[in-house]
Amino acid sequence: MSKALQDVSSVMDAMYQSRVSGLQRLILQEAKLRDNLRRLDDMRETRAELALDDHAMRALGADLLWQGWLMRQRSEINMQLANLMVQKAALIDALRLAFGRSQVAATLVTNARNEAQAKRNKASDRD
Repeated sequence: MSKALQDVSSVMDAMYQSRVSGLQRLILQEAKLRDNLRRLDDMRETRAELALDDHAMRALGADLLWQGWLMRQRSEINMQLANLMVQKAALIDALRLAFGRSQVAATLVTNARNEAQAKRNKASDRD
């Protein structure tokens, strides 16, 4: 088996591992954004329960300001999440390609080792 083939296999595996690491980071970011959306929903529900008797907040317009802020926050988080999902889809495609390349390289290394072993066995049988 050639050193070059082993080196190619190592590089392909490193590229695959790099893509896996990148995907893990995106998954963590996605979880944080989804958690932020959940917290905004919880805040909205809590505020809705408290607002039933809060005429002063309505009279001052604070409830409308708060609802506007809440909608802007949700919108911004949803935009971030949409951008992240696009990145995630692209990274998954790159991950599939890297995985395939890594598997092919590993198979080539295994086949080369098996061929070398078979040649050694054949040579030792002739002696």
